[in-house]
Amino acid sequence: MNVAPPVPMQVDEDGVTDGTMIEALCADLPCMAVGELLAEDDRRRLSLAQHLHRDVAGGLVVCTTLNEMARIGCEQGDDLATIKESLAKLEGSLKQTIQVVREITEEQYPLALKAFGLAFALDKLAKKMSESGEAEVSVTVEGNEFSLPLEKRLSVYRVLEALAGRCVRSGLASMVSIHCRFSSGELEFVLLHDGDAPVVAADAADAELAWVKARIAVLPAQLFVSSADPDGASTLRLRLPVSTQS
Repeated sequence: MNVAPPVPMQVDEDGVTDGTMIEALCADLPCMAVGELLAEDDRRRLSLAQHLHRDVAGGLVVCTTLNEMARIGCEQGDDLATIKESLAKLEGSLKQTIQVVREITEEQYPLALKAFGLAFALDKLAKKMSESGEAEVSVTVEGNEFSLPLEKRLSVYRVLEALAGRCVRSGLASMVSIHCRFSSGELEFVLLHDGDAPVVAADAADAELAWVKARIAVLPAQLFVSSADPDGASTLRLRLPVSTQS
């Protein structure tokens, strides 16, 4: 199936194109979903704390010890080979600890978002998903990307990351296309996929969907969903008015 960039569509008076707005698919956040969100947040915080304690603090302790050994060796007049060996171990430990810090930072937010922008970060996500064999994911861009506050950039990225993942996991898609359109009036991101199962079907126990809905409300943005078109592609359309970014 060839997934092409979307054709601009007329919006009905109720704000819905040919699909259904996500707010019509699920009620206010149910307690079960909120509980799952809180539990996931606790797990993430615990994982982060463990990484910081075991890998970062532990690595810095090793570096401190190796540095002290090298210093003592210099004071005691150890031969040059021994001192070089200590310094090489110190350098290796520093590099390993720095890499851990980078990985932890990347888990909190993709560094490409700050350095290169949203479209570049989404392209990296698409390549990562494609290389993992989850699905064939591609990104196309229309217009020139303009700067958003980093927190909004991250929030949009997380929503699109979750939706692309749901297209594969829930929608059973083998192909996902993310089309980014930057215009003077709004930001629009269209996800086309070839899956046959619902991606955002309402479910009181679906914590991820509740999380997506909450992020969309905070942006604020709108998400529309459409059933399969004649070519077999289903559509998710995320719209973010530019006027809210001032």
